[in-house]
Amino acid sequence: MLFSTARHEPLEVQAWDKNLVRKTVVDIAVQGVSAFSPSALYPAHPLDDADRPHLGSGHYFGAGGVLWALDYLRRENAIELDTEWLTQSLSSLLPRFARESAARGSLANVTSLLFGDMPVLLQLFELTGEPTLGEAVLQRVEASLDDPVREMMWGTPGILLLTRLIKEPALKDSLAPFDAKNLTKLLDAWRYQHNELYLWYEELYGSQHVVLG
Repeated sequence: MLFSTARHEPLEVQAWDKNLVRKTVVDIAVQGVSAFSPSALYPAHPLDDADRPHLGSGHYFGAGGVLWALDYLRRENAIELDTEWLTQSLSSLLPRFARESAARGSLANVTSLLFGDMPVLLQLFELTGEPTLGEAVLQRVEASLDDPVREMMWGTPGILLLTRLIKEPALKDSLAPFDAKNLTKLLDAWRYQHNELYLWYEELYGSQHVVLG
C-alpha cells in the first residue's frame, strides 16, 4: 500500500496556487537548513528506524542528498541559500565517508553515485573551483574503471551520470578517456539473446541480475 492514513498526511483538494507552492518549497528549505548539524547531520524520521536516530552522509538517504537538493533549488532561483553555509556543511561530510564505507564489506571502496563521496566532491568543486577537489573527482572516476559493479546506485552507470553533469571544460576533457572506458565496460555487459533482444546483466553484491537493456 502506497498510502497509509497512519503514516501519511491526508490529501487536500484545493485549486492550484503557484505562490502557495513556492512558499511551501521555501518553508521546507528553511527547515532543511535549520535541521542540519555538522556533528549529527540530519535526524531520521521518528517513524522510519528507531535504531538509526541520525542519517548518514550519502545521497541515497543521507545528508548529501538533502544538501544537493537545497543547492539545486538555489541554482533554480527557487530559494535563497548562503553558499558559505552550504560549502561548510558539505565539507563536514567528507571525513565521514571513509568510516561509513567500512561497513559496506566488498563495496567499501567502490566509487558510487549515491553512497560515496564523489557527488559531494563534485558539488564542492562547482561551488569553490578548488583544483584539489577537481583532482579528487578525477581520481574517483579513474578508480571506477576497476570496479566490477554495473548498477546505477553503486557502479558505473551512476558515475557516468555524474560526469555528464560536470560543466568545467578542463575537468570534462580530463575525464573523457575514463568515460569512454566506462562506456565500453557497460556495453560489454550487454548479452545478445534470441529474438533480437538485448539483455542487461546488472552486477551487484557479487551476483548478476538480468534486466532489459
